[in-house]
Amino acid sequence: MGGAFSGDAAPEQPPAQASDSSPSRKPKEQASQPGKLPRRRTNAAFEAFYHANLVETGAIKDCAEWERFMDCLNQPLPSTFWITPTAKDAEEVRETLREFQQTAAAALRGLHTASASSEQAVDAEKTLTAGADVAESHCLQICPLAWMPEGMGWRVDLPKAVLRKDPRFKPLHGLLIEHTDKGTINRMEEVSMLPATLLEVGAGHRCLDMCASPGNKTAQMLSQLAEANFKKLGRGLEKISSGEVLRCQHLLNGRIDYSQDEGCVIANDMSVERSGMLVHQIARHQSLYPLVMFTSHDARFFPSIRKQDGQEVLFHRILCDVMCSSDGTLRKSPHLWRDWSPKLSLELHSDQLAVALRGARLLQPGGRLVYSTCSLSPVENEAVVAEILRSCRGSLALVDARQKLEPFKTVEGLRQWSVTHPTKRHTFRSYDEVAAAGLAHKLLRPGNFPPAADSAESLALSKCIRILPHHNDTGGFFIAVFEKALDSGQDTLGRGPDDSVRAYDSELDQDGEELAREQHLQRLEEAVATGKSEQERLKATSRRERARKSGSLARELARYKTLAEAMPEQEATLRSFFGFHESFPMHLLFSRYHLDLSTEGELVQSHLGEANQLILFARGTADVLTWGTGSHAKRKLKVMAGGLRAMEKDRFEASGGKSSQFRFAQEAMELLLPYIGQRVVELEDASDMRRLLGGSCRNAPTAALVSPGKARLEVMAPGGCVLLLCTEFGDRLAVSALRTG
Repeated sequence: MGGAFSGDAAPEQPPAQASDSSPSRKPKEQASQPGKLPRRRTNAAFEAFYHANLVETGAIKDCAEWERFMDCLNQPLPSTFWITPTAKDAEEVRETLREFQQTAAAALRGLHTASASSEQAVDAEKTLTAGADVAESHCLQICPLAWMPEGMGWRVDLPKAVLRKDPRFKPLHGLLIEHTDKGTINRMEEVSMLPATLLEVGAGHRCLDMCASPGNKTAQMLSQLAEANFKKLGRGLEKISSGEVLRCQHLLNGRIDYSQDEGCVIANDMSVERSGMLVHQIARHQSLYPLVMFTSHDARFFPSIRKQDGQEVLFHRILCDVMCSSDGTLRKSPHLWRDWSPKLSLELHSDQLAVALRGARLLQPGGRLVYSTCSLSPVENEAVVAEILRSCRGSLALVDARQKLEPFKTVEGLRQWSVTHPTKRHTFRSYDEVAAAGLAHKLLRPGNFPPAADSAESLALSKCIRILPHHNDTGGFFIAVFEKALDSGQDTLGRGPDDSVRAYDSELDQDGEELAREQHLQRLEEAVATGKSEQERLKATSRRERARKSGSLARELARYKTLAEAMPEQEATLRSFFGFHESFPMHLLFSRYHLDLSTEGELVQSHLGEANQLILFARGTADVLTWGTGSHAKRKLKVMAGGLRAMEKDRFEASGGKSSQFRFAQEAMELLLPYIGQRVVELEDASDMRRLLGGSCRNAPTAALVSPGKARLEVMAPGGCVLLLCTEFGDRLAVSALRTG
């Protein structure tokens, strides 16, 4: 399998060879002229394939709608985003957007009036004119997404020149940039918001995003879980005195006490590099980090997680947004026109099915799994769904969720489709036709074709959700929502009647990731032996050595130990030095130790001694981390990152010594402050904030401070502390600081 699974981005492909349907060079774009459509990008094979599978099947009604479909694929996408419900300023941003919505409506009415007065009739409801000049299109649209409740999703469709230069909308441009950086606004294509929405993540749910990169859907799942936990459990500060809570009330938002939260989100991606990008994407939601853990596994072989007593840990919600041909993203990825070929869908089908079946095995009875792609091809969509239903023998059922998206327009899944031969360009409606024509090919399998019209699998396919770009001015997308029967068994799940298709079982089957590595090494050995030139053999040798040194693809990257295991003396020290309240969950603090490979290929701890950071996990995340990486685990989770950095070692030595080596991490201040009973100092004068934070060197001698609170600092022992700084606007800012002398 090439690459990792991810439905948000197009897969990397080699340049296409010149052919009638796939030109060797990207067509030269014509400069758009006012009132004229730019030259339409096209691909003969694409048009033939989808005319057969969308028009001839009735998904697209007639030739006129087909033209609208093709025209839409040649237009840029509008900008859409969702608002993080747990963000402090979510309501403020939503109200500001409503004000801009009214401004845009007034501006549009003014344009229509001006057009009407010059005898240019304009439909008052028409805000988009495909391909038209900005001045003619009157493209001014700011509105909430009608299908998303409480105005938490928005579309902003303004010309860039208007957004950046028009005095009425220039503040909107700044607001979008500011709140995107803060994590309140999450830019995301509208159709990509649908899968996580249909998962319906609830309080306490264990969630798995099997192919998480680039992380937008993971962020949605994480926000849904945090919001549901907060609604069920509250902020969680009931045991702390009102004085300590009031001191930081204005700094708090959402849930603070994670000691009772049983849910978590595991974000997985096969590529270590993409996993790093995934961590960076979610970094804007750092206050929710206790609920998330990032892993790097081939989704087809994601390891089972078991408790110490052997009981398997299953997931309540699983998202399989798998790697796909991505032809639903042609509006934002026009280069795909050149490279499109029906062969790619056939190449991806078996891997997509393997990921979905592995997800089905990991799903808890009564749980929900969403399978999605940004492809329009039935080979990647309905064909995979039909194979899932056939293989799971009734333990997994499709849910008709189309009504949950109303008024967003969708169409039913296809029950009939044709498959194009990967090399001959002939089309077939059944595998029997392939056999009769004598055109068998390794990529053509019975599961690529529609099931029998009277079968249970065929009847269920109408419950799938297809999204066509021209219906809602979006990209193309496909979604299937499954639920697992409460009485389903794991022993036969994923095995077809003839055992031709079955789900991977990490307890019974060989380590799939290690097997893939061994096969890769074997191919490299063959390349070294059969290289046609010395240069080819040297390159193959270099790749082989890198692969050998990498060790197992499933090897651990780090080990996590609880504070009590790693530094048992520190718990009492931290409680006494910082005055931590007795309700603070010290057992949820972990240290991380990086692991490397020795020259003998053995895992070794790269540095001995104490870890430099203490990481806070929510209860549910900590449980999964312990179960998945414990000594009892047959295949350990390959954890890239997770949890919220709560404390870190300081880097100075005081002459008289320090009672604690740790200081607070700034990103954890909101969660920790209510629990801290000592070493918190308020500096009431706003000028002190400018002295401490105004320059590039963020420090100052206590003698230079003017607030009365400086007296407490002068007698404070060296070590970490918290400063409550007053701003010139009268509010307070909690800052992690270090008293050095």
